[in-house]
Amino acid sequence: MKKTIFILTVLIISSMLLQTASAATAITSCTTITSPGEYYLSSNIINSGNTVCIDITANNVVLDCQNNIIDGVDSYTTKGILIDRTSATDTNITIKNCVVTDWRYGIYLNNADNNTLTDNNVSDNYFGIHTWHSDNLMVKNNNVESNNKGICMGYSQNCIVKDNTMLLNEKGIYMSYCGNNNISANDVYDNDEGIYLTLSTHNIVSNNTVYDNYNGIYLFSSNNQNSVIDNNASENQYGIILQNYCTNNLVKSNIVKNNIKKGIYVKQESEDNTIRSNIVQNNGWNGIHIDRSNNNLIYNNYFDNVNNTKEYLSANTWNAVNQSGPNIIGGPYIGGNYFSDYPGNDTDGDGFGETHYDIEGGYSQDNLPLIPEVPTIFLSFGIVFLSLFARRANGCCSFK
Repeated sequence: MKKTIFILTVLIISSMLLQTASAATAITSCTTITSPGEYYLSSNIINSGNTVCIDITANNVVLDCQNNIIDGVDSYTTKGILIDRTSATDTNITIKNCVVTDWRYGIYLNNADNNTLTDNNVSDNYFGIHTWHSDNLMVKNNNVESNNKGICMGYSQNCIVKDNTMLLNEKGIYMSYCGNNNISANDVYDNDEGIYLTLSTHNIVSNNTVYDNYNGIYLFSSNNQNSVIDNNASENQYGIILQNYCTNNLVKSNIVKNNIKKGIYVKQESEDNTIRSNIVQNNGWNGIHIDRSNNNLIYNNYFDNVNNTKEYLSANTWNAVNQSGPNIIGGPYIGGNYFSDYPGNDTDGDGFGETHYDIEGGYSQDNLPLIPEVPTIFLSFGIVFLSLFARRANGCCSFK
């Protein structure tokens, strides 16, 4: 009896799986998807001369290309996969496992909200993934390579761009007039611009690895609480740039190392930004350079470069008020910054130098430069040595 029940159960499950599999519709060539449902690409599409290859006009669609290729012929107006609506629409479409190459637009979304683009390989297009007026998108785990603009988003809000690999694009991740987006955990390398935000507000750029680009993380004319946090922006020409009226942004807890020219570069009236708790080390020209930009607050950073700081026609604040820590070098209080070339001393043991640190090229000063605490083991050794030396001087001891 138990064996019979087991066999019947297996047959029922097998039947259900077959029904599920049969529910997906196979695609073998360029087409328009006009009905909701699941679709899969069962073979490669090579050198398509179509203006649009896969046009998804229905909502509630899953397209799984099963790692098959959608290949065009590099014509100017062409689109590999298109979701286009005349006004904002919750289209609820998933595009996954597609290899999209040689189109003007690899994957293009317009007025299309609440969609997911995942596990795609998008290469050798002018625009790899392009969204326009499309909100609440998940763009995750895609490989975006050798496009002019890799992931290009305009007027798109509340999107997540996560775990993508961006390489050999002119602009890796590019956002214009975008807000409240989260750009996180992407691997961005060998692009001209790594992550580029222009005219964008309230975005979070966090935990990205950005290296071997010309400009690593670049904010241009982007205001109002963009946060650049916990990124590794190293081995670029420039690590992190704020340019042209970038105001009220936060640059915090980033590793900015081994950039050929400048670690952090703030210029052209980029004001009222906070730059704190960053490790800025071994950058070629300057650790941080502030050019014609005022009223920025720079504190609790670690600067260890041949030329740590530079200001030009700028006046900024280089320390916070004395407050409880720990600070970036492990001391108990937060105040100013650590500078590897600071010549002063901490005579009262509060963790701050007794004299200010002058910022090169300007009139600003760090009034609370951080001093590393002398390790206890060395301090104890010094006390013992001095005690023995004093006893020897008093004739109590002999050394052989």
